[in-house]
Amino acid sequence: MLSEVEAKELLSFLTLDTRPDVKGQATEYILGLSGNRDGCRYLQTKPDFLKALVTLTTDPSIAIVKDCYHSLINLSADETMHQPLIKDCYHSLINLSADETMHQPLIKDCYHSLINLSADETMHQPLIKDCYHSLINLSADETMHQPLIKDCYHSLINLSADETMHQPLIKDCYHSLINLSADETMHQPLIKDSDFLPMLFKNLLDPEFMFADRICTILTNLSRHVKTCKEVFKAMQKQEIDLAQIVDICCTEGYNKQASLHYLGPLLSNLTQLPETRHFILDKERCVVQRLLPYTQYQASTIRRGGVIGTLRNCCFDHAHHEWLLSDAVDILPFLLLPLAGPEEMSDEENEGLPVDLQYLPEDKEREEDPDIRKMLIETMILLTATKVGRQILKAKNVYAIMREFHNWEKEPHVATACEKLIQVLIGDEPEPDMENLLEVEIPEDVEVKLKDMDAKEQEQLEKDQEDLLNPDKSQQCAGIVRMM
Repeated sequence: MLSEVEAKELLSFLTLDTRPDVKGQATEYILGLSGNRDGCRYLQTKPDFLKALVTLTTDPSIAIVKDCYHSLINLSADETMHQPLIKDCYHSLINLSADETMHQPLIKDCYHSLINLSADETMHQPLIKDCYHSLINLSADETMHQPLIKDCYHSLINLSADETMHQPLIKDCYHSLINLSADETMHQPLIKDSDFLPMLFKNLLDPEFMFADRICTILTNLSRHVKTCKEVFKAMQKQEIDLAQIVDICCTEGYNKQASLHYLGPLLSNLTQLPETRHFILDKERCVVQRLLPYTQYQASTIRRGGVIGTLRNCCFDHAHHEWLLSDAVDILPFLLLPLAGPEEMSDEENEGLPVDLQYLPEDKEREEDPDIRKMLIETMILLTATKVGRQILKAKNVYAIMREFHNWEKEPHVATACEKLIQVLIGDEPEPDMENLLEVEIPEDVEVKLKDMDAKEQEQLEKDQEDLLNPDKSQQCAGIVRMM
C-alpha cells in the first residue's frame, strides 16, 4: 500500500482544480484499490479519500465521475466500509439521488451504493432518516422502475418487513411499493418474489397492523389483470387464506382500529375476475352476496362502495344465478335501483309497480354521487337483462320508471348512454326463442366487427360530448398543455 507521503500526494490530485489527465489517473488508481479487500481496508483508514471521491462526483469529466461512483459501489459492497460511508459519503449520495436531473446517471452507479447499504441489517437505523428516502424518491419516478426491478425493490420489501424499523420509514416503504405496483411492468417481478405476497397477506390479517390500508392498495394494484390476479389468488391459497376471511374482514366494521381497509372492496372486485371467486360468492349456502348488498349504499367510502358494486357486477356474468339473485332469497334489485332513484313524484300506479323499498321516496332523496358507480349499477342491471327471466322480473318491477327519471337527470354522457341501453332492453321486444340468453348468443364474425366499429364510434362521440360539456367556449382554449411543476 501507499506510504504516508505517497497517500498525501495522491490525495492532492483528487480535487476539482487538478488537471483532468492527472486527476483521471488518480481516480483510476483509487478504483483499482477499491476492487480488492486489502484496498478497501486501506481506504477505510483514509476518510479524506472518501470525501474526495464524493466531491469528484460533480466533476465535469464523465469518465472521472464514473470512476468515482464505481469506487463507491465497490466500497459499499464491503460491510466493514458501511460505517465510514455513513459518516462521510452517503449524505452526498442522497443529495444526488434527490436531484431529478441525475436519475438516469444514478441508474447504473450512484444508487447501487445505497442499495448495498440498505441490504445491511445493521444499517437500518441510520437509514431511517436519510439514506433510504433516496430509494423512495426514485420509486416515484416511473422512468426508474425498470432499474428498480433488478435492485431497489428487494430492499424496499426487506425494510417494510423489518418490525424494528421506525414507523415513518415503513410507511414510506409501502408508499414506494404502491408506486411500483401501480406500474404494470412491475407486477411480475413483485409477484415472483417468494416472500412478498406472503408478507402482505400476513400483515393484512393482523388486526393491529397499522399499514394494512397500504397493503390493500398494493394487492388491489397487483390483481387488476387476470394473469397476476391468478398469482395473488394462488398466494392466498398457499397461505391457507380463504375468501371467507377476506369477506369477513371487509364486512366487519373496525376489524383493524388503525386502518379503514376500504380497498378490500376493489380487491374483492378484482378477484371476481376468477370463476373460483364468483363461485364462492354465489354459493347459495354461504349468504355472501346478502352480506355485501348493504354496501351499495355505504356512505363512509366511495372506494369500498364502488368495489362491492364491481364485485356484484362481475358475479352477474354468471347468468345461471340470475333468477336466484333476483328472487326473495337475495333480492338484489332494490340495492341496485335505490342509489339511482331520485325524489321525483310518480303516480300511484307507477309506485305500486316498484319494489317496496323504492315506493314513495322522500323529497330529499339523493342519487349516487359518483358517475362511475352509477354506470356500474346500470351495467349490472344490463347483465341481469341478458336472460329471459331477468328481463321479465325487471320489467315487472317497473325498473323503466326509475330509469326514465334517472335519464332526465343524468348529465354524464357515458352514464346516460349506458342508461339508454338498459331502457332499450326494457321497452323492446323479446328476442327470438333461440336467442333468449344474450350471454350465450354466438355472434357472426362480420357482425362482431361491425359492432366493435360502432362501439368505437360511439366512444369517440362520447369523448367529444364530454369535451363540449367541459369546454363550451372552445375559442378560449389554450394551445398547449399546462403542467404544475
